[in-house]
Amino acid sequence: CCGNSTCEAPLNESCSTCPADCGSCCGDGTCSAAQAESCSTCAADCGCQAPQTCDPVSSTCRCIPQCAGKQCGDDGCGGTCGSCQASQECVAPGACVSACGNASCQAGKGETCSTCPADCGSCCGNSTCDLGFGESCSVCPADCGPCCGNGTCEAVRSETCVSCVADCACGPAQVCDTVHATCACAPQCAGKQCGDDSCGQSCGTCPNGYECNPQGGCDPEIPQGCDCTSSQTCLDGICRDNTLLCTASNPTGLCAAGSLCVSGQCRDVGAGCSLHNPTGICPIGQVCANSACVTLDPQALCDDGNACTLDAFDRTRNQCTHAAYNGACSDGNACTTDTCASGACASSPIAGCLTPPTFDPVRSPTRVSPLVLHGQKAAGSSIQINGSEAVPEGPETTWQVTLNLVPGTNTYSIRSVKQAVTSEAVVLNVVYDITAPTTRVTPRGGVFLEGVTVTAASDEPATVYFTTDGTTPDQYSDHFESIREFRVFDNTTLKFLAVDKAGNTEASAAAATFEITSDGNRWATAPSLGSALAFAAAASSNDKVWVAGGSSGTAPQAGVAEYNLTSKTWRNLPSMSGARSELALVYFDASLYALGGENAGSPLNRVEALDPSSSPSWVARSPMPTTRFGLAAVLVNNKIYAFGGKASGGAVLANLEVYDPINNTWSNAVAQMPRGRYAFGAVARGTKVYLVGGEDAAGARVAEVDIYDVATNSWSSGSPMPTPRSFLSLTLQVNEGAVTGGYTGVVAAGGLEAGAVPSAVVEEYLIEDNAWRRRAPLPQARHSAAFTAALDTGLVDSKDGQGWILGGQLASGLTASSVYFTQAQDYVRGLPALPAARFMHAAATVHERVYLFGGRNFQEVTAGWEFDPEIGTYQALPDLASAQNGLAAAAVGDKVYAIGGANTFGNPVPTLRAYDPATRTWTDKRAMPTARRDAAVAVLDGKLYVIGGSNSGALQTVEIYDPALDTWTTGAILPVGRTGAQAVSWHGSVYLFGGLNGSGTAETSVLRLSGSSWTTVAGVTFSGAYGRIARIADRVTIFGGLDGGVPTARQWSFDLATGVVAFVKPANQLIVKAVQHAAAATVNSKLYLFGGTDTEPVTAPGVTLVEKVEGRCFDGVRNGRESGIDYGGGCGMPGSSSGYSCLGASQTSTPQSGDVRLSGGLVEVYYSGSWRGVCDDSWSALDSDVACCQMVGTAAASWAIGQTGPSSSFWLDDVVCSTSATRIEQCGHNSWGSHNCGSTEWIRLSCY
Repeated sequence: CCGNSTCEAPLNESCSTCPADCGSCCGDGTCSAAQAESCSTCAADCGCQAPQTCDPVSSTCRCIPQCAGKQCGDDGCGGTCGSCQASQECVAPGACVSACGNASCQAGKGETCSTCPADCGSCCGNSTCDLGFGESCSVCPADCGPCCGNGTCEAVRSETCVSCVADCACGPAQVCDTVHATCACAPQCAGKQCGDDSCGQSCGTCPNGYECNPQGGCDPEIPQGCDCTSSQTCLDGICRDNTLLCTASNPTGLCAAGSLCVSGQCRDVGAGCSLHNPTGICPIGQVCANSACVTLDPQALCDDGNACTLDAFDRTRNQCTHAAYNGACSDGNACTTDTCASGACASSPIAGCLTPPTFDPVRSPTRVSPLVLHGQKAAGSSIQINGSEAVPEGPETTWQVTLNLVPGTNTYSIRSVKQAVTSEAVVLNVVYDITAPTTRVTPRGGVFLEGVTVTAASDEPATVYFTTDGTTPDQYSDHFESIREFRVFDNTTLKFLAVDKAGNTEASAAAATFEITSDGNRWATAPSLGSALAFAAAASSNDKVWVAGGSSGTAPQAGVAEYNLTSKTWRNLPSMSGARSELALVYFDASLYALGGENAGSPLNRVEALDPSSSPSWVARSPMPTTRFGLAAVLVNNKIYAFGGKASGGAVLANLEVYDPINNTWSNAVAQMPRGRYAFGAVARGTKVYLVGGEDAAGARVAEVDIYDVATNSWSSGSPMPTPRSFLSLTLQVNEGAVTGGYTGVVAAGGLEAGAVPSAVVEEYLIEDNAWRRRAPLPQARHSAAFTAALDTGLVDSKDGQGWILGGQLASGLTASSVYFTQAQDYVRGLPALPAARFMHAAATVHERVYLFGGRNFQEVTAGWEFDPEIGTYQALPDLASAQNGLAAAAVGDKVYAIGGANTFGNPVPTLRAYDPATRTWTDKRAMPTARRDAAVAVLDGKLYVIGGSNSGALQTVEIYDPALDTWTTGAILPVGRTGAQAVSWHGSVYLFGGLNGSGTAETSVLRLSGSSWTTVAGVTFSGAYGRIARIADRVTIFGGLDGGVPTARQWSFDLATGVVAFVKPANQLIVKAVQHAAAATVNSKLYLFGGTDTEPVTAPGVTLVEKVEGRCFDGVRNGRESGIDYGGGCGMPGSSSGYSCLGASQTSTPQSGDVRLSGGLVEVYYSGSWRGVCDDSWSALDSDVACCQMVGTAAASWAIGQTGPSSSFWLDDVVCSTSATRIEQCGHNSWGSHNCGSTEWIRLSCY
């Protein structure tokens, strides 16, 4: 159709579809977008209207702003070409010009006298001081006035206390420094020794051992952790009640270490650290090094290597502490930002930082060199260390280098390099330490009258292992971090071995042996005389004490009195035939003998006798050959020996005369005294007489000790008395009672020192050691008293030896008061009783204090006590939250744990509580998985092993508590359930003893837990339950308990190192109370037993008895009053059923001819370089005791003849011993090697 010259719309023809018929679309007056018309393609139809123009890009009409050369004004499109600043205005043709200068002050344009003085005029001079316009006293004084005197000291105006006193006058406590034109602080130190001077400086420092108080004075230093009340004083780091201190009213009270309380005053005894005493005492917090006291640096010694903890030594807890510190830290990586959080260094990556290589953790400090360093890196990179290539480029992603360390800190800056791009650095610091640490101990042992605080500190951060039993520490021993204080108050040997952070071990253990000479001895009040009396004489026998003669202060006396220690009463006896003082009194064969003395200044030689039980009057006996007073007399072998004294004219005598009371005769045919003595004392031991003290002819005090041996009629000398005195009291200390042995001592008390000074000093001469020791001083200085040794009923043993001092002279004058000295002699001694009876309770020790809690008396109790074994006092603990009866207890670190037990209805509980002595609070911990009572507990590797016990029967389960995590785990199950058993740990294993099974039958096998299984210890059995156990060194001892259905006093000891029973005490040596369900704890390797019940079935309320056990029988260490030749001594090994008395082992570890040993229990003897057997058909108990005494210093436990052994030769046959033999070779026998023995004629022997 298109092309027929007709535009046919019905046929869809249009200018766009058929321009041939319909013509062109453009120009038809219609701008049709449908026909693609726009201002670009058809200006005729779509042309733009002014001010718009056609945009060739978009083919649309739009307005183009006309702003060429314009800053402001109309842009021609309804907009603007820009805005002028506030201080400008827009003028044609679109320019911004300043408004200032148009002669019009326009505030709207910000014009002021300050910004546009041309339009608004000048500011200064308008009578208004406008600070906003910059006016001031210095810029516009016309409006603002002068600067100085306006009340403001303006440094910017150069005003000072010199140039403008009105404004800049110095304040209180200040002065104007005219040189520097400034106000300076005037120190406020008037009347002050120390402290802040108010100027940021100090008024001075206090001397060593003192600290500054708030008033600026110097007070004795109170060590950290000694937080005492107003009624207490800090002494050697311990709060002591003021009533215990050395004062005029308490002349035997406590003093600081290194001082003695003498007549109520503390006197320095030269025990301090010095050139002359390089191991001496220092103030708390210091150690003696190079003969001087050096202050410790706790922060450095307690350094744990963590920048996010604050390191310090907490004296209250007696340990290093590491509190979390939220400050800066560094992990050495330059691509992290680091900060402390919860005690650890937390790192965050820095975005865009080129991360350095990494390396595996490195131990620092270390003692290993060279160090092999391993790490990770990007593939294809190299490693640079301190700027040098250490690892070349390579495809590996791991790297390794060897670093040769030098002592000290080694610093390495480590980077990676890849394709010439270097990472940031990571810094590694490694401390190379090859120097062994040293433990410094202050004081490092010595002899002290009272207890002493000992500081032990390594010279660098270290773990310090220690023992208190004299054995060498190892990795199983108790330990502390760098610093710890110990309180030593009885004979103790401390040993320390430090291992530093690098693993270097101290070359040898640092040892400190202490002898505390007042331990176990004390003075007590004795019954007073009827009247004040001095210069009297005394004697005793069994339970009687007699006093005769003396002076009332105005006249001599003739009276005689008797005290009965059993009935505790005095009675008067017939008076002597004449009054006399300074006499001697001796008891022999039921009669008292009074010898010599003086009356009205006249010496006497009168001797008379009285049978105190029946005689109505004294009977005259043969007089002494020499008149004398101030003499001493003793009884030896039924004869009375009279020594020294004064004669007429004041001559001091050296005469020795011997009286035979049986024949009533005197003799002087004996060796005379080496020197004259007057006002002295004499005591006899065996055939020897010891003369001590007194005055010589010149009136000087005699220090020499003269010893007369009656058997040999000869004189010898003993060690001189340290504090010579006359008119002293002299008594003999001998161990008496059921258990004997140990030291014998001569106690010299009081008297007059040089210058006639009354003395309270007490010293004891140890006969076996020929040495003197200071003992607990007299309550008051006393001289010229009557004195004698007496025997009383013992608290623990059957007899208690006492030294009585009756009357005499005090500072206040003559006195009727009396005192007696008593000293612990045996392996057991009684201590102050519990405040209340208790059984089924428990005890544990932290830092030399014992904590007792739980259990019951008439009913279950929650109260407890803290026991201080040094002074024997009890302090109440906070109550347990609920009853724990039949509980177990143990200490880990500085906490005590109360474990299980039963409630008030007898039901087992799973309760676990921890007591913190520092805060005096109980805290509940995670409960045991299994409720139980009467369980055994041991501590191994800082964890509690709770073993067996009872809950509806004996339990087999073992549960292990980790205090660090407050979590429980299950341990190896017991072969058979046990309740009432006892456990200890030793060298990484747990040992279990005794107990009852589910049927109530005793389990006798000894079990050992090592790793994850229990095994039976071969060759040893123990039967008993509910006893108390202690391990000291390698020896474990079980005391008392239930055996055969009854409470027992048995003491059973087992040597863990050798695996054999060390001893079982024979019945005649048992002086420990027979109890069960007692509590026990060890302090400084001494055992303390508390309470218990002595009945079965148990009955309320139990007992209050407290006993202390020590001695070589239990810990292998010479303790208490054990002598060097007596193995048992205070331990109680006096003899055996054969009547043999053992004086101690006589063998060494190196075989000598005649030595004896047990080989598989069979007796062998060493001779001519070889060990061979002993056979005998008539071997006896005495022969057995001699052999055991020779080997180990004990009696025989059992023996048997006709035993089968190896078919080897024998050395001895037909042995017959006497009680005087100390070795088998001293016994009668056939000649060496002469025998008719066979393999079935061996002797089997076991020793206690």
